Amino acid sequence: MSETIDKQSETVGPAQLNDLDWILTHVHQAIDELEFYNDEFKAFEKQRVNKHLIRALFEYDPHHLLVLRKNGERAGL
Repeated sequence: MSETIDKQSETVGPAQLNDLDWILTHVHQAIDELEFYNDEFKAFEKQRVNKHLIRALFEYDPHHLLVLRKNGERAGL
């Protein structure tokens, strides 16, 4: 059985300015979920990967922060 994928409903592209808080939230969530990081390292990583780093990456090149969209809504990083 094959599935047909509507290519216009799924896109991957550079982040937009209004995506940055959403991206940071999901990066921090991913850090929290890594079982091989201890709590001290998770706190360090979340402090290091902050809104300033995400903004700097965006300003340097928005393609460093790719966002998957499905039907125009954010669906993943």
